[in-house]
Amino acid sequence: NDQSGTKADFFAFDWMKATTQEQKLKSKNGKIFHFIICKETKEAYSENTDQLDRMSYNIYIHSPIHLTNLLPIDIQCSTTEHLYLTSSQLQHISSGGKNSILKFSIPSYNGITWTSDPVDLGIKKRNNSNEQIVTFHDALASKKQDTLRMCLYMSTLHEVQRLSLYAPYWIVNYTDLNLEFRIGNERVFIKNTENTYLVCPDKYKSDSSEKGQIRLYGVTQDDSVKNWSEKFSLDVIKSIGMASCKGANNKIYMICVDIQTSSFGLTKTIILSPAMVVTNKTSLPIEIVESLMGKEQDKWKIIEPDGVIPFWPQNSKDGLLIVRYAHNRKTSKPFSMNKKHQTLLYMNDQDRLAISVEVMATDFDGVRVIFSDYKQGDAPVLLVNHTDDQLISFVQKDDEKTQHLVPNYSVYYTWTDPLKAREIIATCNHQSIIIELNPHQGVIGMNKNIGTIFYAVFIDGVQTVLLFTYNKEIIESAYNLSTSNESICRRIQLGIPNVGLSLVNDITREELLYISLKKSKVLWVQVGKSRVKPFSYKIRTNLEELYKSHIQHIEINPNDQTLVHTKYQMPEYREVTFHENTAELINQKGERKLAKRKSLDGLWIEYTWSMKNAALYARINRIQIDNQLESTNFQSALYPILSKSADSDLIEKPFIELSIYESKTLQSNIMHFQYCKLLIQEFALRIDQGLILAILIFLRQQKNAITPMIDMDQDLEHIHKSLQAIVKVQTDISTNETRMFFDNIHLSPLKVSIQNSLGFV
Repeated sequence: NDQSGTKADFFAFDWMKATTQEQKLKSKNGKIFHFIICKETKEAYSENTDQLDRMSYNIYIHSPIHLTNLLPIDIQCSTTEHLYLTSSQLQHISSGGKNSILKFSIPSYNGITWTSDPVDLGIKKRNNSNEQIVTFHDALASKKQDTLRMCLYMSTLHEVQRLSLYAPYWIVNYTDLNLEFRIGNERVFIKNTENTYLVCPDKYKSDSSEKGQIRLYGVTQDDSVKNWSEKFSLDVIKSIGMASCKGANNKIYMICVDIQTSSFGLTKTIILSPAMVVTNKTSLPIEIVESLMGKEQDKWKIIEPDGVIPFWPQNSKDGLLIVRYAHNRKTSKPFSMNKKHQTLLYMNDQDRLAISVEVMATDFDGVRVIFSDYKQGDAPVLLVNHTDDQLISFVQKDDEKTQHLVPNYSVYYTWTDPLKAREIIATCNHQSIIIELNPHQGVIGMNKNIGTIFYAVFIDGVQTVLLFTYNKEIIESAYNLSTSNESICRRIQLGIPNVGLSLVNDITREELLYISLKKSKVLWVQVGKSRVKPFSYKIRTNLEELYKSHIQHIEINPNDQTLVHTKYQMPEYREVTFHENTAELINQKGERKLAKRKSLDGLWIEYTWSMKNAALYARINRIQIDNQLESTNFQSALYPILSKSADSDLIEKPFIELSIYESKTLQSNIMHFQYCKLLIQEFALRIDQGLILAILIFLRQQKNAITPMIDMDQDLEHIHKSLQAIVKVQTDISTNETRMFFDNIHLSPLKVSIQNSLGFV
């Protein structure tokens, strides 16, 4: 009511009888507002009980239409009023009913203002489809020749029309080529402008499996299959791959196709980028050119500092790359551009002797070539002559340019030819040796008059060092920087005999899974300084038989103390004595071993460390996951099994064993793993559809379906990045980044017996 006492317009809803109604309200200025009233009935618990014997009622009042803009551009929508929607904006429309006629417009896309044909929400769609193609035309053109299509997704909740205007495909071209993209019979011209192209094929259906193809626009050949790339699937959640297009003179252009599903699920974002990108992170302009059999294949291309350019080689398989400084044209030797490597290139320039190049190559996202200024650690090796009277000569293997290192001097060295073997031939007193730059030590020359010259290759921080000296102690000390034999002095051990975890959905009050880690049965193990190790099956069996016989004799004659110290014999051991649950074994050589009768813990974790070394050992003896649902095909979802080809000794092997040993150089960002071993025994996996559905319901977050809010910031950021920004993310590697090297990695073969179900029992 207003101040004059006049009653405002109102409507009534009989919530006991009615379920849904559409009503109108008239404002003072005569404007009509539409509303949807909906009643929802749910079972409810009586207070302080667990019985569902009551009813609760939720009454919702909504605007008849909820419209969301899922385009990366602004749109307008008209009913009886004009509404402006930005990207991801949700608009509640009350100016019309749920069967209104809508008209959309796009103020600016590709420099054109677009208006759509009217969309009648009251017309029932064929086959009850929830999608409708919306056709746009150039608003300023006299003839409707140029058309643009979008898709309108429609769903209903509480009798409310929930509409989403979207484009099935967003295509961004980061190459410097004009391309043509084909989806089915639909062709789209994609300029090299880094703008986003919105594509909706004619007769588009979201449940159809579409294929895509690309080719260079304006090829002189006829429209034949050979001009187009191979078809690639667009019906993927995320995919990165390569597409090859043939251009003039049969030149092959490799294009990286990155397909990603949007955050709201209706749109596929397709990013087209060059397969090879060159980045200049140096402080000077540089120029690059492809070389094949000693001949330049094209003109030199300049790259400014912090610049990024696409590079289209004539021969990506056999071609090489050459770089030079733009100001003085000092040129490097050719180097490989399609294999992963990091090399310091010698430039023969007094001010800047070298330039670093790193080639990052993968099969799915192409090649990234990064040039950067020299920094500490880029040189392949630092040679140090720690002798007082010996001249050390060195040269790259298969090269002819020998260099000399005088006594008590050092020099940073890089490869004369990046394509030749990366090994050094060192010579002293007419004795030569080939040295690989892996941590090791050796002797280069022995002479009765001058003594023995030792050498060592080791890593000091980020720099590999090759040291020559007479002093054996210096060699040992330097070599131990990389491979320390320091004993481990600190230890943490965690052992849990049995562990049980239950997964319960407290909303539905239903137990889903029971996960158990169980200890082993009682067996004889060898006791060491810190860890126990089971004996072989044969020794365990013999020990157990002797132990039971020993216990039996003591129980029969409890007063005979001599039986406690009885000595027994068994194969491989001439003397065995028991004391309670322990045994002392002496073999034929007189070596003593201590054995203990115990169970292995279900979960065992041991971490040991010192200043330079660390080790981790983890073991799960037995794991079993049981299905706790009432209706199920399989009682156990996962459990270990014994291979039919294995002997009975494997019964006692732990289900999972992980062992890692690491040596780390002080003041270094390099982690050196001497070994990493993971052993997993054979197991059975029983997949029950009912269990999977129950777990998905358990993990699913409950969302308010009444007011769906969509955040498209991540999608918009993805398409609005420049090529330089994308490459920067891919190639930026901090100089302090930890690098890991493995001497030995062993992963056991994984054998799994899988069985699945398609329904409930």
